[in-house]
Amino acid sequence: MKKYILALFAVFILGACSSKVGFAGKTYILQNAMEPAKVIIGFDANEPKFYGSVVNRYFGGYSINGSNISLQPEGATMMMGPEAEMKAEAEWLQYLLQITEYTLKGNELILKTKTGKEFLLKETSVED
Repeated sequence: MKKYILALFAVFILGACSSKVGFAGKTYILQNAMEPAKVIIGFDANEPKFYGSVVNRYFGGYSINGSNISLQPEGATMMMGPEAEMKAEAEWLQYLLQITEYTLKGNELILKTKTGKEFLLKETSVED
């Protein structure tokens, strides 16, 4: 009986460890952003939450099912900025709602919309 309980405990612990996605605790910068915007997105290390900035700061939650991802933006600050950066920010925030899939390749995160548009993000040390 003791072996059975230890085996069950080990499976539980391994399962809990493997449920963390590879981008958790990391920050990325969008590579194909409209110039001169610097689009940042980061993922909490412990909870399914994301945060980021362009001109304003934004945040929300996400859910994962295999390689499918659903981002649920929850809020953003509302400051004014340069027109080109504000336009890039508005487009990015709209695309966040459409992202349905992700792929990790080394230090690159690719987010893909349901229409096939891809966003290439590279891991960065820049914090939001």
